[in-house]
Amino acid sequence: MEWFILLKNLGFFTVGASTITWLIIHFSKKIFETQISILKAEHLHRFTTLYSEKIGIIRETFKRILHAERAFINLSTPTKSGDDKLKTEKYENAINSLNSLFDYYEENELFIDDSSLKLIKVIISKFQDVLAAHKRAESMNPGTKEWQDAIDNKMKIFVIVLDNEIPAIKEQLKKDFQNIFKLIEQ
Repeated sequence: MEWFILLKNLGFFTVGASTITWLIIHFSKKIFETQISILKAEHLHRFTTLYSEKIGIIRETFKRILHAERAFINLSTPTKSGDDKLKTEKYENAINSLNSLFDYYEENELFIDDSSLKLIKVIISKFQDVLAAHKRAESMNPGTKEWQDAIDNKMKIFVIVLDNEIPAIKEQLKKDFQNIFKLIEQ
């Protein structure tokens, strides 16, 4: 009879231990799934917020590139001689556009991909080249050979940079952006 009681008690113990183990595993699994779900939601929120912020920054950077390009094209159009106020206004507009682009780029450099950063640096450098050529030509005395050479150099740089290089860089920047964010059907 003692064996029977021992086996009976052992059976109750085994069933009880199995039930308790099952309950612990079940509740642990539920707690773990809940924690994973919470972490997943936090990560998804953080990623979508960062993603949309990054898109906004790249869009704003591109808009500032366009504004600077327009200001420099406007700077390259001749003005009537003696209209120093308009010349000064065009020059200041070009400077302000370039500074706005450069400041915004520096403030948000963290959000822009390396390939795009390189292109933006090239654009800024090209705009600075155009500005330097313009400033050099405008600082010389009109009518001299050096002045004529500076004007010719200025116009050559304007044509090369504004008509050829900047559009090519902008096109590459657009392609990079669209490829990164899968905006083009492939």
